[in-house]
Amino acid sequence: VFQDPMTSLNPTSRIGTQLLEVADSKAEALRLLEAVGIPRAQSRLRQYPHQLSGGLRQRVMLAMAVARRPKLVIADEPTTALDVSVQAQVLALFSDLRREFGCAFVLITHDLGVVAEVADRIGVMYAGRIIELGQARDVLAKPSHPYTASLLGSRFTLHSDRGRPLPAMVGEPPDARINLRTCAFSPRCAAADSACEEGIPEQDRALRHDGVAACIRQGAALSVLRDSFAEIKTHPWPATATPHGGARVTNLAVEFGNKGWFGRGHVYHALRGISLEVGAGEAVAIVGESGSGKSTLLRALAGLQKPNSGTVQLLGGPSPQMVFQDAGSSLTPWMTIGELLAERIPELTSQMRRARISESLQRVGLPPEAARLKPDQMSGGQRQRAGLARAIIDPPGLLLCDEPISALDASLATGALNLIGRLRRELGFAMVFVTHDLAAARLVADRILVMTGGEIVEEGAPDEICRRPGNPYTRMLLDAVPHLEVAAWL
Repeated sequence: VFQDPMTSLNPTSRIGTQLLEVADSKAEALRLLEAVGIPRAQSRLRQYPHQLSGGLRQRVMLAMAVARRPKLVIADEPTTALDVSVQAQVLALFSDLRREFGCAFVLITHDLGVVAEVADRIGVMYAGRIIELGQARDVLAKPSHPYTASLLGSRFTLHSDRGRPLPAMVGEPPDARINLRTCAFSPRCAAADSACEEGIPEQDRALRHDGVAACIRQGAALSVLRDSFAEIKTHPWPATATPHGGARVTNLAVEFGNKGWFGRGHVYHALRGISLEVGAGEAVAIVGESGSGKSTLLRALAGLQKPNSGTVQLLGGPSPQMVFQDAGSSLTPWMTIGELLAERIPELTSQMRRARISESLQRVGLPPEAARLKPDQMSGGQRQRAGLARAIIDPPGLLLCDEPISALDASLATGALNLIGRLRRELGFAMVFVTHDLAAARLVADRILVMTGGEIVEEGAPDEICRRPGNPYTRMLLDAVPHLEVAAWL
């Protein structure tokens, strides 16, 4: 079961036809769709993949996976592309399928909350090796390897402190092209010493649970890590620059499709009379499920989507800039990072451009040498930083972020949120942050808007929305967030 079912299902074949490749009959195909909880299963058999939502397509993939009653199902990031409510449904489905079909599951994910919901055991991987393995409840509550503990310490929740940057793991994962001969995590470990450079540590009995861990300094590393995370929690945000930018949206409506002859066509109302204002230097988060209209609103603010009615007015500053979910696909692959950044500042001389590029890369935590790299020579986290550098090299009046952390693991997502928060304060621009993660919205925003069906159904201060929601839809989103208690010692 793959992360993106759309790339695994044949777009030219009906769902029923594809199910018959693994099912013995149409009746069996129908039973499989019903087993994975697809409503109106009979009519779905005649539909094509593009006519189903992301959550329904993932359910079809699960139906095909269990059709021959396998002993093992391997699910590779099956919930990463799903919003929080659909994710909760898919996770519940995993448990139902295990009971009904008796198969084992291997779930590959970067979301520790997902692990806590469904896993019996957890293996934590780093640089191609399993560095900790044990019962999920034990590893998550009492991690023994410093990398596992760092992942847990970097994870943000609905209760994280909003008043200062989040504790985040330093450094970057190692280059997979390098043949490592020492502990791969030692460059990022505060407790590493010369002994860590003497070879690759083997799995040994874990210090704090009944599993195994590959670290020769388990006790010392965890003690140092606790102290370093406590020290990080005392760091304040930088001073805020003079706020500028913003936008005003009035009665914005966007429709897709057409009415056809005699009004018999189909029209999809993506936005229904949206009105909102983003003040100078303000950060507004827009939260909702897939299809709620939040990305369409962001595209309208960027000038990439023409509204059917209503107006978008920018309130000063250079033109808005976008930061996309998949930084890799938004960076031209045959251009260097320096060339991509230089496109934003063509009016400067060559010497001034080089200085500005170096400054922007350093602002986002990349070395000046990164300007010579192409996107495929960078890690996912580095590409996301390069996308931010391109957006802020000529500081915009309005930064538009479209799910910028949903594809990142816990440590990289925390680092990205810290970086976005710091840049907003240093440069003073306004921001609209689209996400399906209420915890991220609470941390990054001054105000949260909740959308569904192309309408804003709730608006308020982050803590008010997350602790005392006034709309049942917001309550449903909060209830669907996976629950994971971070280890108390962190």
